[in-house]
Amino acid sequence: TPKDANGTTVEPFIYNGTTYLPVRAVGNAIGKQVTWDGGSQTVYLGEAPGSRTWLMDVCPPYEKECLDTYSATFKMDGETYTHGFSSWAGISTGFGLFNLNGEYSSLSCDIGHLEGFSSRDKQVEIYLDGDLSQVIELPKESLVKHFNIPLHNALQMKIVTNGGIGFANAELS
Repeated sequence: TPKDANGTTVEPFIYNGTTYLPVRAVGNAIGKQVTWDGGSQTVYLGEAPGSRTWLMDVCPPYEKECLDTYSATFKMDGETYTHGFSSWAGISTGFGLFNLNGEYSSLSCDIGHLEGFSSRDKQVEIYLDGDLSQVIELPKESLVKHFNIPLHNALQMKIVTNGGIGFANAELS
């Protein structure tokens, strides 16, 4: 039964031989987001141009240990970062499991030492569907670096890290 954004039943109709369906109901039926851009008077079914898919918005970790996913911001190299998570400082190892459902080909993010925790070499391991895919080395006192991590439409991603590392601007595509 087609429904609008408020859950009210809406009916398809035929006008001049063309059948019109409610876009929100179609989007819900096929599992796509419906977005209205009032400025251009445009409806988008699926991803709107220029929109960003933040990892923490669509795939927060369903299991984690020693990761801070609640803080809205954190600092690396004197700059404030958002749209990500950090590993707890002072902890030897932490991890996060992310259910990607095979929907994404890459993760783009900025990775670096949290402010005040750059005195040791650190490492990040990325596992895709249980297999080690990439190791990222963070030498002590190194600056934040941008990474594009191929996800190969994996079902699951596991990030393993030692403490005091930030993952910012984590965007899926």
